[in-house]
Amino acid sequence: MFYLLAFFAFLAYEGLYLFTDMVYYTRYNIPVVVLMMPVAVDYLYRLPRCRLWRGALLGGMAALLLWCGNDYYTELWPKNMTSSQEAAVAALRVAGYTEGYATFWNANVMVELSNGAFDIRVWKPGEDVTDPDNLYEWLQVADHFDMVPEGPVFLLFNKKEAEYTTPSQVLDQGTVEYEDDNCIAFGYPSYEAMRSDFSD
Repeated sequence: MFYLLAFFAFLAYEGLYLFTDMVYYTRYNIPVVVLMMPVAVDYLYRLPRCRLWRGALLGGMAALLLWCGNDYYTELWPKNMTSSQEAAVAALRVAGYTEGYATFWNANVMVELSNGAFDIRVWKPGEDVTDPDNLYEWLQVADHFDMVPEGPVFLLFNKKEAEYTTPSQVLDQGTVEYEDDNCIAFGYPSYEAMRSDFSD
């Protein structure tokens, strides 16, 4: 019965992406693969076959898992995917900033890289930022929706994301505190100065 439930759960999961227009990324399969492993091991253990045959199947499954993990790891380990954010954190720290704005994928990385020294309000990814206070209601401090930053504030834009193309091209009152091929950070002396730059 348990195997039948697992099979139908797998069909429902795959059917969700086959018969809808939901965005699909291969990383969404990670929980399925992780949770299917114990089911597969239990199934192989209960097979009415000889112990050697079951052991060979289990060993083959373990070898395939190790090979895939090693292949993925060796491809990614030499790449530093956060080098731009690391450099931006260093530049913004030297300039004395502790509060800012960024999209979801950058904000949480910046908080992590600054070891929690930055308090960053999060914008929704993939949308034009026309109002800096239109925050993403997910994975950020609830106080962000009630309180505005005090003191200097920065805006971090990723040049490869959609929100870069509209607002950062017209912002002209801020100081460029950091820029490279991937991102740009504007600094303002106050929240009010930043708001007025969006209003102009």
